[in-house]
Amino acid sequence: MWLQQRFKGLPGLLSSSWARRLLVGLLLFLIFYWYLGAERRWSFSGSAMPGGPTGKCLQAEIHRWSSVVERGEGVYSSPQEPRDTPFVSGNGHLLLDVDSNRLWVASSSRPGSAPVHQTEYSPRLGLHLEGPRAEAKAAMLWFRKGSVLLVRCVAPASPPSARDCLFVREEFLAHRSRANVYLQRVHISNPYERALSFELSSENRASAHRFSSSAELWGTKRSCCPPARGGNEEDHRLPHAVQPHRQHHPLLHPVLLRGASAGAAAERRGPRPPGGQPELRRPLLQRPRHHARREPVARARHSTAQILQLFTLWTLTLQKRGCKALVAAGAHGRLQAVVLSFGGLQFTENHLQFQADPDVLHNSYALRGIRYNRDLISLAVLLDQDGKPFLHLWVKPQEQPVKLYACEAGCLNEPVELTSEVKGHTFPVMVTQPITPLLYISTDLQHLQDLRHTLHLKAILAHEEHMANRYPGLPFLFWFSVASLITLFHLFLFKLIYNEYCGPGAKPFFRSKV
Repeated sequence: MWLQQRFKGLPGLLSSSWARRLLVGLLLFLIFYWYLGAERRWSFSGSAMPGGPTGKCLQAEIHRWSSVVERGEGVYSSPQEPRDTPFVSGNGHLLLDVDSNRLWVASSSRPGSAPVHQTEYSPRLGLHLEGPRAEAKAAMLWFRKGSVLLVRCVAPASPPSARDCLFVREEFLAHRSRANVYLQRVHISNPYERALSFELSSENRASAHRFSSSAELWGTKRSCCPPARGGNEEDHRLPHAVQPHRQHHPLLHPVLLRGASAGAAAERRGPRPPGGQPELRRPLLQRPRHHARREPVARARHSTAQILQLFTLWTLTLQKRGCKALVAAGAHGRLQAVVLSFGGLQFTENHLQFQADPDVLHNSYALRGIRYNRDLISLAVLLDQDGKPFLHLWVKPQEQPVKLYACEAGCLNEPVELTSEVKGHTFPVMVTQPITPLLYISTDLQHLQDLRHTLHLKAILAHEEHMANRYPGLPFLFWFSVASLITLFHLFLFKLIYNEYCGPGAKPFFRSKV
């Protein structure tokens, strides 16, 4: 009863000027608190960016990654933007899970042919600053380098400068050529004038007899490493430790020359030269309709075990679909098989054919680094200003060029010789009845000229004509219902008019003069 009386008196309270001013001031305070006090809230929130010098330093480090993330070459996780993406690095034989500090090892020397098991070994070496400290960290998964970057911004309890903080940058990668080797690079940047002491630790006391680790210190004249315990001896010296890291990237770069991109980026630029940087996007497998798009190979993975399951499933799928030789060729052949599967490309005895579903070509995508003999071909499905799809083909220049020819579906027109021009070549999207591949590429001109006589086609339609015939509009039942309603309405109207003028009680049209 008391509360009800207070609510009844609320309109009278707000009628006073001081109450309205107080309410407006409170609303302005809340607005300024939420929009201008975000940085202050970060220092008290555990799920947001930490405040103080460590938070500002971490923001500067994340800003350095922005160009990599914008190109689609990596993803990062920070206190402000956490991700459930597993930060892993693998080479087909072993896999490092940086988040959980676990190592996965394949039970066979052939990648994808045997299950991968999780070991008790912890691959990361811990690096800790002695004494109390404030710390903020972030991680980035760099697709192009095949590595995981981890940055930590550390501020001691009593720093010499309140604006500076110490950087600890770590890089984890599984070596491309040395199947059983992984690397952890640590770079420490100390802005202070006094020396700081770090402790190097490892959690591998029980499993040290199965794995070996070593460390090499660069950039200083002294090194102090803790002695091994439990009767296990660890070697902390590795001559030429930087050499494996230099051997890793030249072997990984040719693999990434192949790839695919989908969406607006492919629509704007078309196929990029094979020397360009690949774009790896999450919606990639959700574009064209073919067997690679179906579940479960196109489902997102959020754990290391699911990623390994996807790797095994892709390997098995490609082997069973005629890409067994490519899968056995290693990373280069495996990625080539994925690109062929994604684009609906198929090799025959005399040509390479592009047999995508014409009903889904309203999406733009590009395929790069398709190897045909000694040439690298890039193929893109693009849209013109009217939204009509067309094919764009580009060939990478070679020292010893090989003549290539291409023709659209049906090969009704004369085949076109492909050159390494920057602008490339364009082909219209033609749809045949029955359905045949949309594009043929071959080194044999006579083969393409003879191909038109062996297809036995009923009709060759432009893509817009095919879509108009495939989807003529609303179904027949809808139009039949509309026509029936219109007919019934006019019959009812005719009945009303007839009863009004010709029925039993109808009035005569003309008055009698009598």
